[in-house]
Amino acid sequence: MLDLIIKNGLCYIDNDLKSQDIGIKDSQIVEIGKIKVDAKDIFDAKRLTILPGCIDTQVHFREPGSTESEDLNSGSRAA
Repeated sequence: MLDLIIKNGLCYIDNDLKSQDIGIKDSQIVEIGKIKVDAKDIFDAKRLTILPGCIDTQVHFREPGSTESEDLNSGSRAA
């Protein structure tokens, strides 16, 4: 049994948006496709775009400007 299934989302796979389900177990993606097994939770992502495996790396440091409080080096080390 999966922990979570994200159903009906538009996934960007192979340079195309495809309607897919994403199966998650122990905080990891274990299956992408039309999933027929049960899950503890199900989230209907209809009309939403899903980017499996992508991580948002956008951060906001105090550069340029208040580098006396934080700069790229101290901020990234703290993160």
